[in-house]
Amino acid sequence: MRTLLRWYSRHLKKHQVAVNMVTTGAVFFLGDMLSQQVIEKKGKDHELERTVRSVTVGSFYIAPFITFLYTFVDKVFGSSQTPLNSLKKTGIISLLSPYHQCWIRHLQ
Repeated sequence: MRTLLRWYSRHLKKHQVAVNMVTTGAVFFLGDMLSQQVIEKKGKDHELERTVRSVTVGSFYIAPFITFLYTFVDKVFGSSQTPLNSLKKTGIISLLSPYHQCWIRHLQ
């Protein structure tokens, strides 16, 4: 397990956007599968198109946006984790996220 975490961490540092896209796609895939099979109990009526759409939006829209947003915020305010700095970062992310949410609704 430790070897897998080292491998993931090393690749995350080298290819941050690509690794975040793959990770987010996997999380969205599992989330939609669980939603359809466990909560909605669709069984064989699973909506594959919905799962593909979910993975696509997560991987190709949300992951790059969030990666660049957090990278931008760290560059502007630095990487220190003081309470004031954390409030500034949270404020900027909160201001920019509603636009992100509008586009997600538009894409689906």
